[in-house]
Amino acid sequence: MNSASRSESGHMKFLGDELPRTTVIIAAHCDDLELGAGGTVALLAARGWHVHAIVLDSQPQLPGVTSEALLSRAAMRESEATAGAAILGISVDNVLFLRASLSAESATWNHRQLVGAIHNYCKSRFGSHRPKIPFVFTHTRHDRHKDHVLAHQVASQAFRVPILCYRVGSSSTAGFAPNVGVNISDSIAIKEAAFAAHTSQQHLSFADNADAAASLRTEASEWAAELGFPFGELFECELTNSITFNQLLPLLELSDSEYHLRRLQTNILNTKPAATASEWIRMLVTEREMLREPSFSEASMRGNRTVSDVVASGRLPGHFASLLVDGCLEIFATPDGSRRYV
Repeated sequence: MNSASRSESGHMKFLGDELPRTTVIIAAHCDDLELGAGGTVALLAARGWHVHAIVLDSQPQLPGVTSEALLSRAAMRESEATAGAAILGISVDNVLFLRASLSAESATWNHRQLVGAIHNYCKSRFGSHRPKIPFVFTHTRHDRHKDHVLAHQVASQAFRVPILCYRVGSSSTAGFAPNVGVNISDSIAIKEAAFAAHTSQQHLSFADNADAAASLRTEASEWAAELGFPFGELFECELTNSITFNQLLPLLELSDSEYHLRRLQTNILNTKPAATASEWIRMLVTEREMLREPSFSEASMRGNRTVSDVVASGRLPGHFASLLVDGCLEIFATPDGSRRYV
């Protein structure tokens, strides 16, 4: 994960725009967060991001189990999840459990109620039902587990930002096509410790291992084979037709995989008109170079400075400036007709 330009107010600064270093992760069950995105969440938290976690179902229905026992089990699972989230760097105050049984036979919340609960949480915490944040995390739609698919549907309706879709264990299908890859070699131990907090789940195994801990490490290693790192996590980023160029830039900072960035570019081509997509891809490539350029100063982007002002300052690479001036009037046009960083 590359270093992003940051302001003193705790925001990410891309092209003069400020986006809060905040994200939300929607999980169907208590341990899905750690399994699917724990390493990435730990990296974000370590870099000052505010991560919010919303768990839809912490009390799955079990045959022959009384309601009192289910409530007791839910409390235990939530205690484990809170401990795991704290290890990842998520504040206890930023974890919400909806206790919505997702089982079709005993569903206690419908789809609309789940979305409404998420909107209410966002309104209370961010001041908006649909906050302007860089991206959110949730399950991939390409999953055999119906609860995971429902979580994806709910997140897709609740937010209008890029969605980073993760997979949990072996439940994903062949349709899962990652286009963002994150090197979690520096946070694999944190991911493991966070999952270990779910003591009631340590009997589980996947990835052909005898125990959950070994499964977790093996899976992260197998995913990393596509990245060229010891351990990694893969995400399928879903883009909406209404996405703006600046919403893509945090994804650029997140991804460590050039291969998956090329796949993301393909998704852009499928989302936007050809001419716009072509320019966006050229700009993303150049922005990638800027993120790696130590001499770049965010001071040159501060405020509503026109393109010509920034170019004149000598702090913006000339080839990037020419793209802005010559190729991207649609993206950077303002109501008065001038081109500005806003």
